[in-house]
Amino acid sequence: MIKNLFPIIPRIEQDGIVLDKITQKDAEDLKDFVSSSAVYEYEPTFLFEKKYDDVTYVIDHLYDEGLESSLILGVYVDDKFAGIAEFYAFSDRIHKISIGLRLSEKYWGFGGLTPTDKWIL
Repeated sequence: MIKNLFPIIPRIEQDGIVLDKITQKDAEDLKDFVSSSAVYEYEPTFLFEKKYDDVTYVIDHLYDEGLESSLILGVYVDDKFAGIAEFYAFSDRIHKISIGLRLSEKYWGFGGLTPTDKWIL
């Protein structure tokens, strides 16, 4: 259970990039993000933030419905919503978690986040 790894919602910050709790101030950016066909072209068909039409409802319930098997955090660049990061597939037995990242299209191709970035948790 993801709650075993994160008893509180973490804030992770490094080199101007922040992973933090998504709040209602992000509603309009999250709505644009969710409605982008380019962002979702290669994504699974069932995603929590696309399950409901009202993105404010999603934000209000993200951290009570979503914490059983994953944790979704906002990705912020220079204090602006840039996408989401999801911690999932936690295995306490082998001390492993997977992290996925989806960025808004306007943040593609700038080299701000690369596969070789190292985050210390």
